[in-house]
Amino acid sequence: MGIIIVLIQFIVTALSQTNNSIDCNKYFYKFGTTESPLVFSGDVVYIQESQQVQINAKYTDVLFEDPIYFGFIEEDGKPPETTCLKLAVHRLDNTPQIIQSLSIITSNNIINQWRHYSFKLPLPKLNNQDVSTKNQKIRAYNGSYSINFESTQQRDFKYVFIFNFIITVDSQTELLIDTKFQTQIEINQSLIILPVSKLLWCADLACETHLNESPFLKLNDLFAIKQVIVDSQISNQIIENIKVEIIGKSLYRKEKPMNLNNKTPGQVIIQLKVPIYWKNVSIKVTSAISGKPFIYGFENTIDTSFNSLDQSCVDGTQIKSVDSELRWCSDITCQKILEQTPSLHINDFVYIQQLVNCSACQNYFLTHTEVWFANGGLNKKTNLVEIINNTKGQVNMKLKIDVVWNKVSIKVTSFLSETSDQDEDEGSNLLDSLQATLEIECTKPEGKEVCATCEEQCNINGYSDDTCGFCNSYGFLTFLNMILLFALTI
Repeated sequence: MGIIIVLIQFIVTALSQTNNSIDCNKYFYKFGTTESPLVFSGDVVYIQESQQVQINAKYTDVLFEDPIYFGFIEEDGKPPETTCLKLAVHRLDNTPQIIQSLSIITSNNIINQWRHYSFKLPLPKLNNQDVSTKNQKIRAYNGSYSINFESTQQRDFKYVFIFNFIITVDSQTELLIDTKFQTQIEINQSLIILPVSKLLWCADLACETHLNESPFLKLNDLFAIKQVIVDSQISNQIIENIKVEIIGKSLYRKEKPMNLNNKTPGQVIIQLKVPIYWKNVSIKVTSAISGKPFIYGFENTIDTSFNSLDQSCVDGTQIKSVDSELRWCSDITCQKILEQTPSLHINDFVYIQQLVNCSACQNYFLTHTEVWFANGGLNKKTNLVEIINNTKGQVNMKLKIDVVWNKVSIKVTSFLSETSDQDEDEGSNLLDSLQATLEIECTKPEGKEVCATCEEQCNINGYSDDTCGFCNSYGFLTFLNMILLFALTI
């Protein structure tokens, strides 16, 4: 049998003030006091078929029949203008995080005036451990989650409902054996002060003085920013769990700081290195107060631009489109560059090198290379037979001519990347794309040194360029010519 243990924590934070249209306190009063808190109860259901557990929680709504103040959240069927709370589910590991796109199912019991909240969690998302006994093999799943009712405005009230449950499951048959459920309630009415902070530009890496605006930052420059807690009541706290993100148009990066100094309470100095060149980026810093619940986290954003070492490579917000060239090679090593375009026939193997022009781009590898044959109605991606991109600033490729066509454009697209990994997910270390084109007269049929006719294109490709008619018409014309020839011989 297996054991599933999950810790669920309901955190309700609310507002003592009321807005102009409704009295939010009527919602908050439902949670009771420290001496007599609102009682949540619940259970857990194991769903073997879908490998999920369903968490069910309920409470008695003292304003169940009130036309305005029934329930807590919009999912209860409330219109937004009369709602003061929102609900989110958090996974409470070392770094608490919101579970995105989680469906919350609500239901009611009119007789008992209960309101129910349910959601499902997949078993693979829970921590698990195999346990063996003399008679059975079991698997223990465990996790820690919270359902947070948060005010849509400032928060100064917290209600915590904790419950542990155990599901006993046979690990071989995955059949349910038994369930157990335990609850615990905590309530804290003390004022929760949400930290207010800001980001500052530093004049040097030690950040002894500050700047009023962003310095001019170039690729590979070292620079520093400082995050400071503004609230005097908590400015003596240590900042930890610092995360840095760089966000821009078509850009998202998680950045690892070169150095962090959070020894001084109420501030952290973050040293970074300009990783790319990109116009109009935002540096976002998220942090938390040491030893405090995750609701004491905060974030700040500061704007700047990362400039290229070679300004000729930059146009507008990104890299110029004309920043690489294509060259014909004698083999895959491209040690010998061909001065003239080779005569190309279908099924020929050819070698091409894409080479970066601007100096700043040469600090990156070229990955995720694609080759397309285009022009005259053709837009065909061809498979690369071999590719070598372990030298920064260039990529060598071997490809097979798989189409007969006139006036062909060979278009090559690659991405700048900090690594040469071709399997890397786009959006991780990929920066921007580079494109280059080779124009050739035609790709010819095998054994011929002249460009293909429309009929030859149809016979080999099954289709032809825009200057030709439909391929089926050529078969009809051949048939018609045979009839005319036969008629003339009669």
